[in-house]
Amino acid sequence: MSSTALWFAVVLSYVIQTRGFSHIQSRTFLSNLKAPAKATADAAAQAAQAAQESYGTKTLTVYLTFIYFASWLLVLPLSRLWKDDAKPLLPLENSIASNSSLSLDHDEDDEIDNVIDTVTVDNLLENEGKQEEFSLLSVATAKYVAKLSILAVLAVVNIFTYNMALSLSPAFDVALIENTSIFEIVTLLYGVCNISRKNYVFRNFFVMMVALIGILIVSYTKATCDLLAGKLSINQDTGEVNDPFLFDRLKGGLICGLGALTMGPFAVLWNRWFTAKGAMRTTLAQQSQHLGLIGCISMLMLLPFLPALSTSNDYISLLYTDKSFWLTIMGSIIFGILPNLLSLIQLNRTAPPEYITTCFLGIIIFMGLADWVTEPTQTMIVRWEVIGYLMLAISCVTLSYTLGERKKKFSLSL
Repeated sequence: MSSTALWFAVVLSYVIQTRGFSHIQSRTFLSNLKAPAKATADAAAQAAQAAQESYGTKTLTVYLTFIYFASWLLVLPLSRLWKDDAKPLLPLENSIASNSSLSLDHDEDDEIDNVIDTVTVDNLLENEGKQEEFSLLSVATAKYVAKLSILAVLAVVNIFTYNMALSLSPAFDVALIENTSIFEIVTLLYGVCNISRKNYVFRNFFVMMVALIGILIVSYTKATCDLLAGKLSINQDTGEVNDPFLFDRLKGGLICGLGALTMGPFAVLWNRWFTAKGAMRTTLAQQSQHLGLIGCISMLMLLPFLPALSTSNDYISLLYTDKSFWLTIMGSIIFGILPNLLSLIQLNRTAPPEYITTCFLGIIIFMGLADWVTEPTQTMIVRWEVIGYLMLAISCVTLSYTLGERKKKFSLSL
């Protein structure tokens, strides 16, 4: 699959995933939850009231984070269906046959005692070799588990804050803050850690600054667009904007922005540990296996935080009885999480590491388009917002074209 197709797969799958999770975390969805048919009117009222409590929202955030990492276990079997022409890092050789061929030339008149002594010495040496190999294997396994645990901690922080922000802010605001933070931190750490190439540094820096200015214009004019669309109102006495969820938006943006910074070290360590020796020689199944194990460790980390109180259980049971909850979750997993992960791995293998940073700019653009398409009557567009999107789109295309040329050189050099 071409890099352009993988790029669009990463962007569109993230949009589907975010909008699905945002729908589940939205206040409209939570207020429409219905109690089971056997429940009384009082029980239904209590359940609806519990759904509005912050404790129930945090409970749902933990469950959604757990479900997100549980879907990582499906990446490995799906990766085996993907046609992979890359060669493994360590191709198997017929080392056993070459190392096990022994030439035992001895006369038929050798004494039986000498043969027994020789076999005993060989057994002792073989046992010592096995013990040494076992100790080396144990050390390597411990290091491997430690690496996966570090990456799991970084991933849990990012996904948990991402889900928490979706419970406080609209999907577009979360996508804007998260992808801007990831774009900045990944670009910075790739340059500092000498992962990205040093060609066209000044030109790329100028284009990135134009992209960030475009994002700033879009975010600044977003309040004006919401005001014109009737989502906000003006207090006639003070002249201030009446936004009952203003502090929730600010808190969600702060939480999501800080949590997204962990993806910088995650991306650097992933490339250092699992793709440093040549991305084309690492199979997709190998990297999918790493990702599946990270998902298992992440779920183990989340187990102590899964609430076990009766209030949370009653609240989650309402979700289980709602068909739209499962349809949204399955749609987010099948068309969102899984394609996003597989496309990210494949794109990171077949292109330079810095090429993937353009996906974060594309996500912001397509999230705005998704809001305009799905909510045409509630979306207003002003001139400066169009200018901001144009600056962002031109910067994204320019960076993609520049890194696309470098991608061809990168592929030819392997």
